Amino acid sequence: MKIEQEDYILSSDEGSILWDLKLNINNKWKDSGYGMPLGTCIRKIAKNRIATKGNIKSIEQFLKLYLTEIKKISDLL
Repeated sequence: MKIEQEDYILSSDEGSILWDLKLNINNKWKDSGYGMPLGTCIRKIAKNRIATKGNIKSIEQFLKLYLTEIKKISDLL
């Protein structure tokens, strides 16, 4: 199975519960992990999206963005 969006690609073998993740960082696809649970992949995607926004100044701001991104990604799956 393969799930593709503009900033990530998730892939998993049939019958496996583990996923491989590629992130689009600076318009280059980079391997971000192999054999990870889906939840771990979602957290990595969310953190990558926040990193591209830049200039996070407080934990409150980070958590608000983080939880928003987690929800956006989860809604797609």
